[in-house]
Amino acid sequence: VTAYVEDYRMSKVLAALSDPTFYQVLSTEPGTYSDASRPGTAIETKSTGGGYWPRGTLSYTVLVDRGDSTVGITTNDANLPEALHLAKLLKKKRRDCHVIFGGPGVYFDSQKLVDAFPDLIDVIVRGEGSLVFPGIVAAIIAGDSKLLMKKIVNAPKVENMDSLYFPRYDLFKAENSYDDELAEAWLPIFAGAGCVHTCKYCSTSNFWGHRAKYKSCDRLIREIEALGKLGHRNVEFIHDNFFSDMNYVGDLAERLIREKIGVSWGCSGRIDDFDLSALPTLMRSGCRKIFWGIESGSAQALKIMGKKIDLAESKKKLFQILSEKDLHSTISFVYNYPGDSRQMFEETLGLAVEIKSRFPSNSS
Repeated sequence: VTAYVEDYRMSKVLAALSDPTFYQVLSTEPGTYSDASRPGTAIETKSTGGGYWPRGTLSYTVLVDRGDSTVGITTNDANLPEALHLAKLLKKKRRDCHVIFGGPGVYFDSQKLVDAFPDLIDVIVRGEGSLVFPGIVAAIIAGDSKLLMKKIVNAPKVENMDSLYFPRYDLFKAENSYDDELAEAWLPIFAGAGCVHTCKYCSTSNFWGHRAKYKSCDRLIREIEALGKLGHRNVEFIHDNFFSDMNYVGDLAERLIREKIGVSWGCSGRIDDFDLSALPTLMRSGCRKIFWGIESGSAQALKIMGKKIDLAESKKKLFQILSEKDLHSTISFVYNYPGDSRQMFEETLGLAVEIKSRFPSNSS
């Protein structure tokens, strides 16, 4: 099964890279795309059939034009073709640029990717690369040919998330994290990673070993305060499923209230893991937006995906949450999953329409 999935996935990556329309993804200005075959041209977002780049996101053009000697790219499965195309542009701009790949998108078939794209991938870091990345960069600077010959580096697991380096938030540009729905910049804070569930479409859960890990509340508050000193009071906790441990989430919320941190925050998580009784506390602590992975309005489709949630109960809980006017919810759906039918799609579309019609001002 693994071999089949890898072969199928590689065929999709290669197909995307050979599709001429794929290259209309080079962002130049907010709301537009550039056609790589015609430098300097711009195409309105609405004419591309859906875009890859939110407003303010650092564009390919800006990144490539910097001409950096070493670039790290974290990728998942969905944006792997884009990541490889970016590597191609980086190499074209500067032939000696070293491109290091990491993330779930390159974890499971690293050798096949190295073999298929030897001119684009210098190194793949398998696993949690945060602590080993500086050493890899140092080896490249020192001209360590053994590393470049090896191509694949297996990183050790990070058990203590607080051991990760403290981010240089003073170097981060707020406009790169603009939220169109809320018309504000929301700065990301890496809160942890992982998920205990086993949805078939998700590589991230496998990547983290079906475990959810968090930075300590002390560490997150230090990072929030660091951003506050720079004038940023909107943060988004980056985690695959922030609600995996509601006791942790509750403790953090209570500390934000007790210590009067004064922050607005967002996160993402599963609706079935969320404890509805905690919602008032979370909102008092500053929770203003949540990304929910519902995935489908069809119980049969959820079964095919391996997403083990009670759809009726999840809808009931979601609608209660959406009734909160001061909380914005983004609901994620998957369509055209292998095994999908027209009826499943119509059920999903029906749920999306119901949500948007009943809660137009605080849902997307």
